[in-house]
Amino acid sequence: MIDTRISRGRGGVLFSAVLRPNRSATIGGLNAVMAVMAVIWLATGAAFAVIGAWPVSGFLGLDVLVLYLALRLCLRAGRTVETIDLTERALTVRRINPWGRSGD
Repeated sequence: MIDTRISRGRGGVLFSAVLRPNRSATIGGLNAVMAVMAVIWLATGAAFAVIGAWPVSGFLGLDVLVLYLALRLCLRAGRTVETIDLTERALTVRRINPWGRSGD
C-alpha cells in the first residue's frame, strides 16, 4: 500500500510516500486457520493414541505450534513501514521495523 503526497511549495517536501507491505492475512484469518489445524491435530492425535502410538500426538502439537509462530511472525513483518521524502535538497528514505525502531 502506498500513500503519497505531492507538493509544489518552495523549500518544503516535494514528494512524500509511505510504503507498507501488503498482507492478505489478518489476525482473524490466523485464528481461523489455527482452529482448523487444532481440530485436525486432535482427530489425528486421538487416532494415533488409540492404536498405541501416543508419542505422535506430541509431535503433531509441536507442528501446530511452529505453524502458529511462523504465521504470527509473518503478520508482524507486515507492520514494517518505509517513508520516502523528497525535498529540493535531499532524498530521505526511512525504514521503521515491526518493533518500532527506525533504520535510516
